[in-house]
Amino acid sequence: QEPMYNAFREMENVSLEIFDYYGLYEETKNANLVNQKLLDVAVAFQPDLVHMQLQMTRVIKLDTLRKLRRAMHQKVIITNWSGDVRDKIQQEMLELASGVDYTLISNTGQLQLYKNAGCLNVKYWQIGYDDTVFYPQFKTNFVSDLVVAANAYPNSTFRGASSRVNIITKLKSKLGDKFQVYGGGYIGNISSGGCHGSDLNNAYNNSRCILNMSNYNDIDDYFSDRLLTCLG
Repeated sequence: QEPMYNAFREMENVSLEIFDYYGLYEETKNANLVNQKLLDVAVAFQPDLVHMQLQMTRVIKLDTLRKLRRAMHQKVIITNWSGDVRDKIQQEMLELASGVDYTLISNTGQLQLYKNAGCLNVKYWQIGYDDTVFYPQFKTNFVSDLVVAANAYPNSTFRGASSRVNIITKLKSKLGDKFQVYGGGYIGNISSGGCHGSDLNNAYNNSRCILNMSNYNDIDDYFSDRLLTCLG
């Protein structure tokens, strides 16, 4: 997550140590080794903040977080953040909550949901985007009137999956080539395929309007990083 790294690097008088736990796990398939390596790196660096994203991998264990706490100086703050949203609590975050100071989620609409489940240290930390990739080009001539970048998922995957596909399909039938669709999973020739990074920024800038639709559109006080890249 290079944008997150850059955000810390740009802060004054901040030293940063990056530990890609899941990259190491993918390389070794050894969770015990990864947990020990996390402890070794943290003990050697002695940070004031340990900021993690542990949500769907189940590699880092609660016992490791407790050992980490004991090995750090007293003022260290340990956080666990997720920028992903589901209609239910992310179980791994709940299970690890007692090992961190703050459990951070990227919307305020689900704070009470987490608290009701026993995650009393939940707080809000908004997701961001990479402004070195997504930025305005100040175009005055446009290739399309509307553009969207969103995958088409099976109806049972996310609650809003079918409505998103239906809306995009209807818009495409109405607007034709004036509506550019990027993403996988669509039936027929609706989509122009995948589009990411600087190519997607170019597509956004070459369109008069940009459509943002999340897979969950009925969660209060929530928007995904897609909206930020559209606005960028």
